[in-house]
Amino acid sequence: MEGRRNREFPERADDVSRAGEAPLVSVIIPTFNRADLLRQSVESVVGQELTGPPAEVIVIDDGSTDDTRARVELLNPRVLYVFQDNAGLAAARNHGLRRARGELVLFLDSDDFLLPGALTELLECFEACPALGAVQGGWRTVDSGGETLCEVEPWHRSPTLDLETWVMDTPLFLGGMLCRRSWAERVGGFDTGLKQAEDVDFVFKLALHGCRFTWLRRAVVGYRQHGGNMTRDAIDQAESIDKVYARLFSHPDLPRHVRDTRDEVYYYLDAWLAWRLYRTGAEEEIVSYLQRSMNRSCGTRQQTVLQWSRIFLNWSRGVGAGIEDLRGLLPHVQATAGLDDGWWARFRAALPWWAAIWSAYLTEERAPSDDAWVSWAGRHGPEVLALAQTSILLTPIEATVWAINRFWADVRGRDLGTPLREADLVALYLTAFGQAALARRPGIAWRALSHGVRHSRRPAALGAWWGFLLKAMRYPVSGRHRALEVER
Repeated sequence: MEGRRNREFPERADDVSRAGEAPLVSVIIPTFNRADLLRQSVESVVGQELTGPPAEVIVIDDGSTDDTRARVELLNPRVLYVFQDNAGLAAARNHGLRRARGELVLFLDSDDFLLPGALTELLECFEACPALGAVQGGWRTVDSGGETLCEVEPWHRSPTLDLETWVMDTPLFLGGMLCRRSWAERVGGFDTGLKQAEDVDFVFKLALHGCRFTWLRRAVVGYRQHGGNMTRDAIDQAESIDKVYARLFSHPDLPRHVRDTRDEVYYYLDAWLAWRLYRTGAEEEIVSYLQRSMNRSCGTRQQTVLQWSRIFLNWSRGVGAGIEDLRGLLPHVQATAGLDDGWWARFRAALPWWAAIWSAYLTEERAPSDDAWVSWAGRHGPEVLALAQTSILLTPIEATVWAINRFWADVRGRDLGTPLREADLVALYLTAFGQAALARRPGIAWRALSHGVRHSRRPAALGAWWGFLLKAMRYPVSGRHRALEVER
């Protein structure tokens, strides 16, 4: 094993034991006391079948005190093992970057693993567009045993990966991103002064320097959920993220249109940090972050709670959880928002329906399954109508009309104790109309109103309703809206 130990040299050029055809891809795997999980991570890279030279595998051991070294020495002999005194994740990644010979690099955590064919498909993106600086793939969330929990496909929500998308949405999973080494070096790698969130900072730097990104629209990496990565110090994470965003928004080259999103970004960021604190068990700080988010909200307290609930559920589903997370967060939300007991009772009653049934109407890929409907079979029309109306309030305004259309097409074939009538459909459209009107979204309000009036079979009422809206909300009367007519 002496030859393997001789590989621990600080500079790329001096590593004579690695002579031969240079790899196109280097995969850097930092690790600390994860000997039990490291093997799958390494073997997932070694097993990638490339048409050119095989991927270079670099394991940077950040001062492990377990038997990591001994286990790596039993793996494929082309794995480069490098030990360093404990210096943190950012320093380990930078060490791997200095040792890498590949034109392209991927940073894979030692508890995650590449999916078959991942590197080949990522490379094909660079071949199709040589000007790219980085390609981000999707990821598969798995449990501690490797069983799939869910597939995360952020491109549906964020189809374009530009600076504004990274700042507003941050659809990042570093283990699924293949990046040109020249770009990683140009921005100075990872900030060793950050305890966490160094990956977010890294991508912000790439985007600010003009790096071009694109999606590979399929999952390329398994993201493992287990006790070790769910109990990282959430307070450190929150403080690091605050530091990263503060630095971003003070950057002199940040475009004005991105800088103007600051309040909105912090509204969602503080809500995400509250959700993350709940997920990691640091519940004593949740209310303070929710209050920070509430202070930046443009809506009422009720509207803010409804929006939080929607995004909390989406984030929980992204890690294979669901409505149980939302239920656990509600006491903190209630402590932040106040609101009367009657409102909370109606809201809590609607949550199971919304999570099981209504939220499915917001996706293009699926509708509620027959199994999801089982517990609601036999319910009477008025009860289902009330649940649907509450669900509209939990729906993004731009999706309300589409969701109502899908709900109506689906529910007519379901076994309800008493069926819904067309008048009930009109009530749903008018609920959406009111929600859009309060949000000052006249285009969506018009669309919901026109659907509702059309199904009421009283098209003459449209002008009266629209006139009421224009007066109540003081919208300017545009020629476009004067010219619109309802089909008779």
